[in-house]
Amino acid sequence: SFLLPMAVRRAQSKPRRMPRRPRALILAPPRELVSQIEESLRPIAEALGLTSRVVFGGVGQNPQVTAIRNGVDILLACPGRLEDLIGQGHVQLDAVEITVLDEADHMADLGFLPGVKRIMDRTPERGQRMLFSATLAAGGSGPVKRFPWLLYTSVASHQQTRGDLGGGRIL
Repeated sequence: SFLLPMAVRRAQSKPRRMPRRPRALILAPPRELVSQIEESLRPIAEALGLTSRVVFGGVGQNPQVTAIRNGVDILLACPGRLEDLIGQGHVQLDAVEITVLDEADHMADLGFLPGVKRIMDRTPERGQRMLFSATLAAGGSGPVKRFPWLLYTSVASHQQTRGDLGGGRIL
């Protein structure tokens, strides 16, 4: 539901591809979901002239590092590998304009929340940030409480809540 508007917004924004500095970030667990999202994104990105790359553990990081070094418009990542690449200096998140946390409830269940917090703290506050979850409560703990300015969508209840988006806007 977020891929098409995110890709169109990214395509309309300048500049495009910058080495080590993606302009859009999608965080999700596990790597199978990240791969499924990328599979859905690929034809949209190609049609708009955008590049995307998946980043997750369990595979060699060199192809991921090379792609990021060459410049990627949209980075799709699992939090663990992304934090590793940030720590090694391969990725900077200071140019991210759009951040999506998909399956945030599952990330919290898997223990990724501390890493997600560290990653989100590296993205500009002025960017658009969205959280998609099947079960998180808007007043609960975790990402919603830590980042109250997130655009939050509960898939289970079809409710949408937003706080201060930090200058961001809803597509």
